[in-house]
Amino acid sequence: MREALMSRSPDTWDAVRRTLATIVTEVVAGTPPSLQVERITKGHQDYVTNLDLHYQKALCAALKEAFPDWPILAEEDAPGAAVSSGCWWIVDPLDGTFNFAHGLPFYGMSVALLHDGVSRVAAVYDFSKRCLYSASSGGGAFVGEEPVAPMRSAHRVIAVSSGVVDWAMSEKPDLLPALRELGKLRILGSQATQLAYVGCGFLSANISVEAKVWDDAAGALIAQESGAHYSDFNGNDFSALLKSGTAHALTLRSVACDAALWPILQPLLLNKR
Repeated sequence: MREALMSRSPDTWDAVRRTLATIVTEVVAGTPPSLQVERITKGHQDYVTNLDLHYQKALCAALKEAFPDWPILAEEDAPGAAVSSGCWWIVDPLDGTFNFAHGLPFYGMSVALLHDGVSRVAAVYDFSKRCLYSASSGGGAFVGEEPVAPMRSAHRVIAVSSGVVDWAMSEKPDLLPALRELGKLRILGSQATQLAYVGCGFLSANISVEAKVWDDAAGALIAQESGAHYSDFNGNDFSALLKSGTAHALTLRSVACDAALWPILQPLLLNKR
């Protein structure tokens, strides 16, 4: 695998994708049936649960067994890793923990492989639909093992993070009305899953101002391999963003959207008050 990786061929990335898909599916299938959920407060409206920790331990063990040479950065790890060079697994064991802890059935599991800061392989498990979205660089995006066929609708649905609402209210009062003119607005609470939904066409756009590397690493590739646009507000791609600091310190202002919508959204996001 290491020699094949040097060629960076789409076939190599797809082989890793298939293995990753099996790992994620097996970890989800191994969820303890009678787990009593316990939550620990990390910060204001920010939790980690024992299920996050269970999934993280299981994912990391399976990834180390299958790919022993590649280090892992997981959300609940100690900060400090720079992931812009070499191969790194990026793991968010439960994306949408706040939803899960409050009984809201919209959350996901996100795993990505970065190679020199570029997302090459991705998997996002959607617990609400009980399905796996995956992608490999140059190999396309999949729901299960079926290629993604983006849904097209005359009616736009735009997901924003709660941070976007705070930012708009304090700094860009015209933004939310302008977005509302483009489509219906939703705050859903699982960034990785929402990025996959942009790829599938369930969402026309997803906008965040407080995403972390583990929130975006997998979903961004799934969106892009489905034909959608993904970048920060200035148009910089994911690998460029990683060069500006260690993974835990980075906060991403990111947007994923139908490619035709990007020229309309970018001026709205960049215009000053």
